[in-house]
Amino acid sequence: MTEFGFIDRIKDLFATLPDNGFEGIGDDCAVLPVGGGESLVFTTDMLAEGVHFLRAATSARELGRKSLAVNLSDVASMGARPVATLLSLSLPDDATGAWAEEFMQGYRELSQEFGVTLAGGDTTRSAAGITINVTAIGRAADTHIKRRSGSASRRRDFHGGSARSLRGGPARHSRGPLRHPPLPYTAIPGRRSPKASGSAGGMKYMP
Repeated sequence: MTEFGFIDRIKDLFATLPDNGFEGIGDDCAVLPVGGGESLVFTTDMLAEGVHFLRAATSARELGRKSLAVNLSDVASMGARPVATLLSLSLPDDATGAWAEEFMQGYRELSQEFGVTLAGGDTTRSAAGITINVTAIGRAADTHIKRRSGSASRRRDFHGGSARSLRGGPARHSRGPLRHPPLPYTAIPGRRSPKASGSAGGMKYMP
């Protein structure tokens, strides 16, 4: 089954439920108009140890930055400015001390660079491996939102059990430093552009 096929199945399953003002599944972010010509956008990404990263190949600080950066990139690709994030961590016993501290330092560094607050989240124990989930919230004028739902270029196979990278394609465990994806110009606090200068790459399973 392709990833888009799975998304279509989810759309059908939830089609009869009220949308409560949200635009439907299908873009890099879910969109909620809030009045006054503005909308909030929401996006979420998950990173699993052994699928998206290896601790031996990536420092905790680098991973903290990357886990936030991929979400900020999605928000920016929609023409919105990130304003807040939610962070949930599932950590095994050997990652609850120094590793967790370094991860949070990296996450805070990028949060400070983009003026984004950490508004909440969750922590829980993991029996094996680290799982990271970040939800980012952005705000934009309705006229600035960049929708690109249905782009055929973003289609990829979605096979259960296959290692896939966060942006699509086979996961690769680089031995070099992890570089977070470039953020469009509009994501940088204090800078505005009439057009988003880039996109976040492959579409996720769901906004």
